[in-house]
Amino acid sequence: MTGLLLLNGCSVTQQDNPIQQNEEKSYVPYVIIDGDIYYSYELNDEYTKEEVLAEVIKKVVPSDTIVKEDLTSNYYNEGTLIYTVKEDNEVLIIEKETGDEILKRYE
Repeated sequence: MTGLLLLNGCSVTQQDNPIQQNEEKSYVPYVIIDGDIYYSYELNDEYTKEEVLAEVIKKVVPSDTIVKEDLTSNYYNEGTLIYTVKEDNEVLIIEKETGDEILKRYE
């Protein structure tokens, strides 16, 4: 009789904090605007850019702490444009050289 050994692994995810995705210290890109956290969000909906809301003025190095200083980010570069959208006031579009990215307000 031959013995069979199966190994199975998984990653632990913190569901209550989208900014820190898992124990390997992988972080979701975010921007702080007027004290609210807007994080990168995969939405299948189409959004229409309206007007420039702001520019990211300071980049923060990713860490376990979220710096609540207005217009800071753990990912986006200084000068990155942030747009409001017509369809949803809790969604923003951030303009990147590689294409626009959707940000959603964290509740």
